[in-house]
Amino acid sequence: MIKERLQQQEYNLRERANIYLGTALGFLAPIVAGRYLISTTPGNSSEEAAAWAVSAIMNFGASVALSGFPLLYSVGAGALLGTARARNLRNKRKQRERELEGRLK
Repeated sequence: MIKERLQQQEYNLRERANIYLGTALGFLAPIVAGRYLISTTPGNSSEEAAAWAVSAIMNFGASVALSGFPLLYSVGAGALLGTARARNLRNKRKQRERELEGRLK
């Protein structure tokens, strides 16, 4: 559904990838940020794994408690940034196509 909608808006694969990547980074950003707020002993892999687990649980728990708002907000922001970049790429591509068509006439 999303792929077809983006294709209707004339986004190519590279431009769609920007949107998908922005969305994924928006999902992961609060988990990564939460992990680095938890201090661990350098080189201790069990503490490192626990810090990642606690960060993921905190983010998902906050999203459940607040009806999905924290992760939904960050995913939406990531998608918005990805879409802005994709739109810029699409506009540049269309401009190049128009210029090329003008040269061929």
